[in-house]
Amino acid sequence: VRRRRERRNHDDLVHRVSGGWAELVDRARDLGRSPSPAATRTEQADQLLASFDQVGERTDPRVLARQADATVFAPDAITEAQAATYWTSIDTAIHGLDRSVGLGQRLRGRLSVRSFRRYGTR
Repeated sequence: VRRRRERRNHDDLVHRVSGGWAELVDRARDLGRSPSPAATRTEQADQLLASFDQVGERTDPRVLARQADATVFAPDAITEAQAATYWTSIDTAIHGLDRSVGLGQRLRGRLSVRSFRRYGTR
């Protein structure tokens, strides 16, 4: 909860958006279906779509990946409202991840500490 709150409320709006993407990837990792850490955001989005059948129902993770890339690499700044809208879309995508798995896996994912460990470790 603390990590999520820090990501969502970071002073730097670019960090808020990149933190939103990290939150989505971390949730997938906690659910046991982690996209490759070496992949680009777009490649990770494709992996999420392949692993979670309901993640793209309301929010396409490929769009979220492009928005994060545009925010991080573009010279233009974003507004607070745009960052908030991005997080709303991230929340929708996370609900799609959760709906894609059974109740037991969802509960185990809530208790998982997998996303707190480095990708190179088990």
